[in-house]
Amino acid sequence: MIALTASGNGTLKADENGIACGVNCFKYVAGTTATLTVTPRGDSEFINWSENCGGNNNPQIQVVMDDNKTCTAYFKLLPPPSVQFSIPKYVVNEADGIASLLVTRATSGFGNISVNYQITDITTTAGSDYSSVSAPIVWKDGDMDHKAFEIPIFLDTEAENDEILKITLTAPTGGAILGPNQESVLTIVDTPPTGAGSLQLS
Repeated sequence: MIALTASGNGTLKADENGIACGVNCFKYVAGTTATLTVTPRGDSEFINWSENCGGNNNPQIQVVMDDNKTCTAYFKLLPPPSVQFSIPKYVVNEADGIASLLVTRATSGFGNISVNYQITDITTTAGSDYSSVSAPIVWKDGDMDHKAFEIPIFLDTEAENDEILKITLTAPTGGAILGPNQESVLTIVDTPPTGAGSLQLS
């Protein structure tokens, strides 16, 4: 007989030759081999088997049934997913009309997560230099794609200094945490009447 136990977040499976004798308990003919397989949950990784079942970190092992055994698989939690801006500074010419900022998910794809963002004026004026927008940025379970959001930029005819606003990520959900680039600074470059430019990264 072999009993399977998990320490942490994961599942264990015995091959079809085992006859169930209870929850995670299987009977095998003496002298035969049992094939055991572990699958970690998305927020965890498999570490190793207990010493009496090899003690190695192979997710699939074979155990000779020469005695009753209890095989334990050990798992550990991965760091939680983190969200952050791809870079800490953006530059856009006001003639472009749109500033596109990129937010990344790192570390783990486990779970549905989201984050909000907040725009704060440094030398800009909301409604005059740009449109203050905000909406949740969402990732579904397993989604590791970068997410872009846009801030509309207004073109005016006044000659003025470059203007600055700050965007801050806030209120992560689903167990996510804020990463190192929680804030990003956007500089809006004044565009002369005959000039035009494009979004720059700095």
